[in-house]
Amino acid sequence: MIYTFSVTTDESKKFLREIEIDSEALFIDLNDAILDSVGYTKDQLTSFWICDEYWEMQEEVVMSADMHLRADEDIYTMADTRLNEFVKEKGDRVLFVYDTLNERSFFMELIGMKKGTLSTPKCSKSVADAPKQMDMFDNIGDIESVMKDLNKKSKSSDDYDSSFLDDYEGNFNEDELEGLSTYDQDEYFADR
Repeated sequence: MIYTFSVTTDESKKFLREIEIDSEALFIDLNDAILDSVGYTKDQLTSFWICDEYWEMQEEVVMSADMHLRADEDIYTMADTRLNEFVKEKGDRVLFVYDTLNERSFFMELIGMKKGTLSTPKCSKSVADAPKQMDMFDNIGDIESVMKDLNKKSKSSDDYDSSFLDDYEGNFNEDELEGLSTYDQDEYFADR
């Protein structure tokens, strides 16, 4: 069986991809087909969430078992899980999380099923550019650039009046400290 998935995002109303893939393919194959169709690198952690009709997440298919935090649940990895184990009917929904740190996702829906087999997944429709893969910084160069800009915009130490520190560099007036209670750590923890 050949599945056709629509891939959309809430970040752009114009963006659309349609991916055709064999129902017997692994989730890792779908992962790679999506990333290829939008021009993203494959060096980020991604995951799939099988959703109900209200986009409520039901089961997660992870890149590796190390990503799965709950020991009391079954672990489904992309390299070992076939699409047709979870996606069976037209209208089935899947959330593809491609930016886990910022919780950014593509919304996927099974929009077509036809007889046949497909050895290699393909993008059959591509409309508009995809959102940037990383929300904040694409690489260290961007971080360095931002830090330089922040340093330029911040005031230098010469702009501040440091005379306010003169009174507090170890020279406390005993009258200022009178009436303050001391903290007894042993007494505090004795009741606990």
